[in-house]
This record gives sequence, C-alpha cells and structure tokens, in this order.
Amino acid sequence: MTGSYTDDWLSVAQINISSRISYGEQTHFNLMVLRDDLLSDLKLKAAGVIKTLVVLERKLDELNAEWQAFTEEKIRSREEIMSSCGLQQADIDKAKTIESAAAALQSSSLEGSLKMWHELYEVRDQLENEYMEELSNLEENKDIVDRRLHDLTPDIYHAINALSRDGALKEIVMGVAAAAEEVSEVNGGGEGWEVFPQ
Repeated sequence: MTGSYTDDWLSVAQINISSRISYGEQTHFNLMVLRDDLLSDLKLKAAGVIKTLVVLERKLDELNAEWQAFTEEKIRSREEIMSSCGLQQADIDKAKTIESAAAALQSSSLEGSLKMWHELYEVRDQLENEYMEELSNLEENKDIVDRRLHDLTPDIYHAINALSRDGALKEIVMGVAAAAEEVSEVNGGGEGWEVFPQ
C-alpha cells in the first residue's frame, strides 16, 4: 500500500513541479527565498564575530591598554560595521561568541589574543563584504522579478498554446480575418487587413 501511495504521490509531484518550472521560469522566485536565507545567515555570523571582537577587545584592554599600537589595520567603529550588515545592538546581544576564540578569550597572553583579534577582524570584513554583495544581488534580482511580474509574455504564450491545442485558435484567426474584410468593404473597398501579411 505504501509503495503505490508513494509512487502516486511522486507522479503527481513530478508533473506539478515540471509544469511550474516550464511556466514562466517561476523557479526564480524560489531562488529569491534562498537568497533571503543566505542574508540572514551572513548577519548571524557577523553578529557572532562582532560580539567576540567586543569581548576580546575588553580582554586586550586589560592585558595592555596600548594594544591598538600593535595593529596595522585602521580600526573601524562597531556601529559602522553593524550598519553595513543591517545589524542592531539587540542582534549582537543575542549572538554567541565564536567557539574557536574561546581559548583566546581565557588566555592571559597578549600575543595569542592579538593573533585571534587579527583573524576575527579579517573574518568580520569578509562577512561584511559578502553581505553587501549579496544585498546588492538581491536588490538586482528583485528588480528582475518586478519586471517579470508585469511581463505577460509567458501568459500569452501559454494561452495561445492552449487555444492552438484545442483547435480554437484557427477559428479565432478566421473570425478576425472575416471581420477585417467586412470593415474593409464598409470603408470603400480599400486595402483589407491581412491576418498573415506576406
């Protein structure tokens, strides 16, 4: 019983999915959802890295108040990064610190803590860049989707296909041609409208 039910379900699903894919490239809309998920994932990772950096920087302040002198990077404000990644303070508060930084957060070694800080700083910048790029791609894709929503070409194509399959298209074309002939005769026998111009 289960086998036949599964087979029936798979057959129905396969036909349904195939028809949706062939109809106006609707799969594009499903990909948009995946992009939203990717943005959320990048934000979550960035929040975790930022929170870890905050804790690590407090640790570095305790170890050596002049620790920033040992860095070559131009230190950007946390607020600037949060804004770039669409993060609020509540997102940082909820985030968990990075597990791989646990040892550095407990360490009393300035060298080890600085090494971890440099690594996290690079990861944070990379996540910020990925987020900005993905956001730009999402905006571009939303524009494409908006244009497709107003493009009736796939609907017209499928309607004409259906009419053609049912044999109704020929009748419609012949009816339009006959009406055009009548209009031409009423207008004094000028050139008639050609359904299929040469």
